[in-house]
Amino acid sequence: MNFSFTEDMLYTILQEFFSDGAEKVMGASMTDPPKDGFGWYLYNRFPHYSPRHASVIAAIMYDLGLLDYRVKKAVYLRKK
Repeated sequence: MNFSFTEDMLYTILQEFFSDGAEKVMGASMTDPPKDGFGWYLYNRFPHYSPRHASVIAAIMYDLGLLDYRVKKAVYLRKK
């Protein structure tokens, strides 16, 4: 997968999707992403990205120290 995004986009994601500090489901399914998931948000807020991009962007945000995660049947994300 080859794509790019900006620091402003990461800031927007943190301010809009992760603003309440609650744990959120990743939801990176291409065929049926949950409407409360990060993949659904990403696709609706930035339509040139698919829900599948959520897994890559979340991994980068984790590496940058912006998110934590846990796995229990699904991947859950939380703003640090």
